Amino acid sequence: FDKRLAAMRRSFAAALPETLARIERAWAAAAGAADPRLWEELARLGHDLAGSAGSFALPAVGDAARELEEAVRDLLASGGPVTARTRLAVKQQVERLGALVHLL
Repeated sequence: FDKRLAAMRRSFAAALPETLARIERAWAAAAGAADPRLWEELARLGHDLAGSAGSFALPAVGDAARELEEAVRDLLASGGPVTARTRLAVKQQVERLGALVHLL
């Protein structure tokens, strides 16, 4: 079981750059539009990564992904327009997540 779990963790870690690329593409799309569906997609990607990272013993990545999800959900819950300040808060979370992924 331990060997299989270790192999799955390596596979997950190897896929993180592509996962990050999807998050960055979703961020770019959402940041340039007012469509809440694009922001929802970004939140979903953060949520999915947070859960997976926790399962594969990468708590820092999981925490950063959860913070990204929460920043987007807060933005959506506000019901107001996406401001430069809220856009910057989300961008910082994407960048933090990227920095952690690149450290692996």
